[in-house]
Amino acid sequence: NAANGVLARSPDGTLELLSVQPINEEGNTMLAAQSGRDLNLAILVRTTVHLPRVIVSVGINSLYDIRVAVLHSDITGHNLSLPPGTHAIVCRVPHFPLSVGTYVMDVKVYVKESFGQKVVLWAPRVTTLTVEAGDFYNTGNLPSPNWGGFCYLQQQWKVEYNVEQC
Repeated sequence: NAANGVLARSPDGTLELLSVQPINEEGNTMLAAQSGRDLNLAILVRTTVHLPRVIVSVGINSLYDIRVAVLHSDITGHNLSLPPGTHAIVCRVPHFPLSVGTYVMDVKVYVKESFGQKVVLWAPRVTTLTVEAGDFYNTGNLPSPNWGGFCYLQQQWKVEYNVEQC
């Protein structure tokens, strides 16, 4: 974390990003997310002004700067509003699909205005997210760490016997 516990600040100083961390169901900070478990990502912000229509976007990138996923409050239809104070904006991702590894996160906060959106805070490569192996497929088997790939996919397999051709 940066000086004074502030990771990033809006140019006018009214909005501060304090942390971006996975939390458990009780709201306590976790060291890592786990594949296959629900992820609750808490974005802790402090604002001195009322922000009635806020959009939050979190880009999740590989260590090689490849965009792996985006969490975005507006495209998923969530209307967020922030009164003055310190607040946790929590994004829940059911059955988190990312594979084991370390990812880099970008955070952007916009406000909706009558003529569009205005970026009020942009924090590229602001922090990392560690993902640990989890029982993604609910089989008791953990995926091998050397499989590679960015995500695990739900899948079903079967054999169709005695077919002529596919």
